[in-house]
Amino acid sequence: MGATDVVTNNAGVQIEKTVADSSDADWDLVMGGNARGVFNICRAFIPTMPPGGSMINIGSISGHVADPRMALYNASKAFVHGLTRSIAVDHGPDLRCNAICPGWIENGMLDAGFDLARDPVKARSDALARHAVRRFGQPAGIAAMAVWLASEAAGFATGQKFTINGGLTAASPFNPGLN
Repeated sequence: MGATDVVTNNAGVQIEKTVADSSDADWDLVMGGNARGVFNICRAFIPTMPPGGSMINIGSISGHVADPRMALYNASKAFVHGLTRSIAVDHGPDLRCNAICPGWIENGMLDAGFDLARDPVKARSDALARHAVRRFGQPAGIAAMAVWLASEAAGFATGQKFTINGGLTAASPFNPGLN
């Protein structure tokens, strides 16, 4: 078996609860998948990767801005960001490690979030208005960033968080046009 040049950790378990409402089982599920799972894959592959390898962890904008009622998810993605920086510092120059921090991407997690809203249509409309590009992202956009990070063109990038969110976190939350 040959060496693995690129590892991408893409874990995303989400529970919509506050800290006070979260149980130990919720902790085990979310932190187990999003934090421990990513950690274990990194720990297993780092010793086997050849010099110049690229490790890509999928974080989230929720790791640096908190989504309401998503305490465990927010914390787990902040862990991924910190782990990414630690791997870059501890294991460079042998390998590069970066995180992609997606915003709202058209997938099952996005739909599940809107399904919880009192008025899902209004919630979706409000969310779209908060994106500078006025649309949600597509999985292909995240994949394209991963391909670039795995390439030699990104050879000087390590320990970084690449936010891809259509401008969602670029603006102030105050938007008089939403009223």
